Amino acid sequence: MDAVITSSGEGSKQRIRAINADPAAGLVLLNAMPHVQIIGTQYAKLIDELADEVSLPVLSVASRALEGDWLDGFEATLFVLADKLPLVGSAGGTSKVAIVGHLLERNEEEGLANVTELEGMVRALGLEPVSTWLSGRPTTHLPRAGEADFIVGLPHARGAAARLAERAGAILIQAPLPFGLAGTRPFTTTIAETVGRTELASKCDEDGLARVIPRFERAVAHHLMGKRVAFLGDPHLFDGIVDITSEPGWSSLSSSATRDRRAPHRRSENPSTLRPIRRARASWMFRSIS
Repeated sequence: MDAVITSSGEGSKQRIRAINADPAAGLVLLNAMPHVQIIGTQYAKLIDELADEVSLPVLSVASRALEGDWLDGFEATLFVLADKLPLVGSAGGTSKVAIVGHLLERNEEEGLANVTELEGMVRALGLEPVSTWLSGRPTTHLPRAGEADFIVGLPHARGAAARLAERAGAILIQAPLPFGLAGTRPFTTTIAETVGRTELASKCDEDGLARVIPRFERAVAHHLMGKRVAFLGDPHLFDGIVDITSEPGWSSLSSSATRDRRAPHRRSENPSTLRPIRRARASWMFRSIS
């Protein structure tokens, strides 16, 4: 602790120089541990001192470890990127889209499949996804958000999406999270209504149903009916969890999170009995049911 208190920041500078020398690196993010935050280390000064030595963007994310949680950290990080990251290209067309706020928890297949689904729904509306925050791609993918004509903001990063749209001169679309059978259609319709392509939204939904429902029905019939469930996790998923659990007739639902960051989640209007799933007018984002 004494070393931290008396440090001039040279250790941090050495780490930044090492990252800058790594050809695989594209960005440096600085964030203070709680004890460093209390001491008040000035990272802005440190970054300025390295300006002539380091070619990579070096951005400081203010620590909220003493007052927030991991979702706050994700949102704060994306906001810093939206506010400070150098962008490439410029808006000026009618079809390019950046998606901001995808919570890529792990750079593994389920997370990457969600990216595929998000971008696939955008393409089904006749639009071109040019940058998805985050997608597991190299950092060179992020600045392409400057090319976007539309910025689609998801609940995990509303502020970042708004700031990015402001910087890029793009139209902001704050869309709901496409999670669950009933929760995905509002995502496509919100985007379609803004860009003037409502006729494509229904086809996108129907195509999604045709692909997903047969797999979902098989899982319901053999594994899911009559279960009891509790969910502890991301509060942005509460609405989708309520809807998903109503489909196979799960008899109870308890949902909990460390801290809610939005209005109390609505309860599903569907009774806790299995309804004909083929009547659902939405698609499902995930490919995880097989």
